[in-house]
Amino acid sequence: GMEILNNFSARHGFTATRQVNGLNDPSLRINGDEVNTTSTRDCGEFLEQVYNGKLVSHLASRRMENLLLSQEVTYKIPTGLPDEAVSANKTGETDDTENDSAIIYTKGGDYILCIMSQGWDDKNQAVSRIRELTKLTYLYFNPEEN
Repeated sequence: GMEILNNFSARHGFTATRQVNGLNDPSLRINGDEVNTTSTRDCGEFLEQVYNGKLVSHLASRRMENLLLSQEVTYKIPTGLPDEAVSANKTGETDDTENDSAIIYTKGGDYILCIMSQGWDDKNQAVSRIRELTKLTYLYFNPEEN
């Protein structure tokens, strides 16, 4: 499965994305201490292709978008948004990482926001910063909300 994912990433230009192990479960690790990697650029490009209906196909993109709109883990980017904004997000967490990427639909225009953080002593502090950045970005695209 990892080879298929890595080939897919390469074909779509996600150059910083590489799967080398299973998820965060140490029993699934194949390559010792190596970790799966990605970047905000790759996540943003992925979401842009989904949004534009160009990832695999228009139908596949809409299905992916619907999955993201149904995300149940919403304590990061979605919590930093006002109620009238809609988000389609995907989180990622490890022991020292808090990440979230989202397509955000607003009156001021739709946009993509990707935030990755690592090395925080306190996960709550990382999540708080993600929410703050989300709010600031929302206000940038929706200045009438100030």
